[in-house]
Amino acid sequence: MFGSDLELFRGPVSIGFSFLQSRENHPINNPVNMMADSIDVIHRVNGFRTSIEQGSFSSYIEFSDKNTLLTKSESVQYKSIFKPYNGFSLFGNINYYFTNKFLDGWSLTMEYKNYNTTKLNPSEKDNFVKNYDMNLIFTQPPTVMREHSSVFLARLIPQVNFSDEVGYQISLVGPVKSIGYFTLNYQAASRTNIWGKTFPDSVNALLATEWDGDSSVTLKPYLDKVALPFNELYIEMEGYVNNIRYQLGLGLTKKVPDYHVLYNSGQNNIWDANEDFTDFNNNDTWDSGESFSDKYSIINEKIENKYVSAITLPTLLNYNIGNGWSIDLKYEFQRLKSGTEFFATLSSDEFFEDFDGDGEWDTAEIFDDADGDGIWDAAEETWYDLWQSGLIPDDQLYYYDIDEDGLYSEGEYFTDADGDNQWDAGEILYDQDGDGIWDDAENLDDLNNDGLWSEKGIYLDSTKSNFYVINSKTGLPNSKEFQNNHLISLGVGKSPYWSLSLTIESTSTYEYGPQKKSVTNPLESFMGNIIDLENKWIALELMININSNTRLDLMYGTQRGGIICSNGICRYVEPFDDGFKLALSTVF
Repeated sequence: MFGSDLELFRGPVSIGFSFLQSRENHPINNPVNMMADSIDVIHRVNGFRTSIEQGSFSSYIEFSDKNTLLTKSESVQYKSIFKPYNGFSLFGNINYYFTNKFLDGWSLTMEYKNYNTTKLNPSEKDNFVKNYDMNLIFTQPPTVMREHSSVFLARLIPQVNFSDEVGYQISLVGPVKSIGYFTLNYQAASRTNIWGKTFPDSVNALLATEWDGDSSVTLKPYLDKVALPFNELYIEMEGYVNNIRYQLGLGLTKKVPDYHVLYNSGQNNIWDANEDFTDFNNNDTWDSGESFSDKYSIINEKIENKYVSAITLPTLLNYNIGNGWSIDLKYEFQRLKSGTEFFATLSSDEFFEDFDGDGEWDTAEIFDDADGDGIWDAAEETWYDLWQSGLIPDDQLYYYDIDEDGLYSEGEYFTDADGDNQWDAGEILYDQDGDGIWDDAENLDDLNNDGLWSEKGIYLDSTKSNFYVINSKTGLPNSKEFQNNHLISLGVGKSPYWSLSLTIESTSTYEYGPQKKSVTNPLESFMGNIIDLENKWIALELMININSNTRLDLMYGTQRGGIICSNGICRYVEPFDDGFKLALSTVF
């Protein structure tokens, strides 16, 4: 990797130019033998930036253009499958400091990002191996995302995609008399593309569906769920009242973290005007009996997307005792809604074979399956039934009608189908059409797999929550739309040497998925004398500043785990149960 940079200054204005090139050995499948292989890929980034600082106004803008290409030695064999997206990245920042009488001390900050160096469909949004454009970590631009000290709000921050994301952030900050500082922050982001799926009408869409995206450039975030939108409004008030520092916040968050769509299609067995046909009589009109290419024109669309929305109230109180001593009280509340939305439609009525010509799909007739074989059994035929149907001639009746009463009697001949030497009557049949025999359901091309005939339009529009509680009477889970989360932390410290804090986090519901039974540790056993331990995580943490550059953290207890984001990079932290954690941090 190598690069160069040139920056020019004149008064309040600066202008910069940059060039950066890297060579990457990227894993790939060989197109000939499909074995694991690798190729040499070159990334070239040309950049331009400018800034200005003039009085109460300042701004910064940076633009870069990315080009990914193969080396000459690789271009022959892999040229046909090497199709990177060559795009751009744009970042802008504007700061304005108000100086008028009414807004003195207030500031307005606006940030904008348009990172458009790759195009990734929802199924491959995190595929770093297949996509060459997602490995340029050395060009990581600003996140344009507010990062919170609140535990609950931090868990909701999405992973920033530095190759495929458009968004902005607006922040208004200023003093409110002597009460403190007020902050109003709004941020929004999404992927840079609206994706859809295309498929031919000559085969079932389930077998030949591909993602297709609009390659145009968008200047603002999308609201469409396929673009994985995120937005958050955050309001905060912080300040001092005597020796107490306070911080009160309100966050309203919404995001779509995942999106999936599935198509399958079927034929309607009817000639349509756009379908080819064999014109046997050359009259240019399709006539009954002429063969035609029946297209897969009945489209079944199923959409599933995750959703998250939350109201979060973080608070903090810090009391300065004096001489470096302080007491912290932190409380957070969150009302969280999370789950999956399901939406499905049919473009036309499902096709069925209308055997009886009544225009309605008929289900299978119901019968009492006495022997449990799943098949309706008619009564076993007697000699009388066979004589009535002409299979036994009159001159042979004496052989079958032993008692000569003209009717079947016990001990006389019958077709013993099950071989039990007993005549069996027919299973009870609810004969809807009165034909005396059981009728199966009419043949149905059941595209949505619900076992019933469905007409065109929306046939599924529902949500499934991630949360549930256990019914105390039945022991079964009851779904809950919302989850209420609480976190309280009480700490004491001696600045700048050490601090000790006790943290208790609780939730009102369980989440669907594997549940690991928690071990009750001595700390929880002690706290169990004061509070109920159900769905709670308790931890005691000691922090010691060894010197100005080194810090030691020791934690004992349990931690809930979850998503933790820092500088746009998010990771999942596994729940921690009954143990110690020791961390040493040093700044060089």
